[in-house]
Amino acid sequence: MGGRFSVRSREGDQYCIGGASTNPESNGQICRFKVTDIGWKVEYVDPKTREYIGTVRWVQVGKKTGKCPVGGDSGAPVYTFRQSDGYVVAKGIFSGGGGDDAPVQSTCVTYFTDIHDVMKTVGKDIYKK
Repeated sequence: MGGRFSVRSREGDQYCIGGASTNPESNGQICRFKVTDIGWKVEYVDPKTREYIGTVRWVQVGKKTGKCPVGGDSGAPVYTFRQSDGYVVAKGIFSGGGGDDAPVQSTCVTYFTDIHDVMKTVGKDIYKK
């Protein structure tokens, strides 16, 4: 990890999600997401019972067509490639997405917390290697 993304997410930013549950054919990562909306509030509901689980505020929304993260990928790193030097840099933490648990959907919607909000909450920067 070459550090964190230097600015907050903006519409049009591209990113990847790495997840343990994501299809093994993708080596645990799915890329080519694009930020479409900033600062949303998302209310999570259990898809089977329709019972309220919780609310996440100030999430970034991204979309792409094709493979999607699956249940169990929450907490996965969201990252991008810094074009100036080719380093992988942290962009946020994945919290979930819309749609069913199918690994391939026509449009995949994802939600993540920006790394700057994570650092503010935790009170520390990320470890650089």
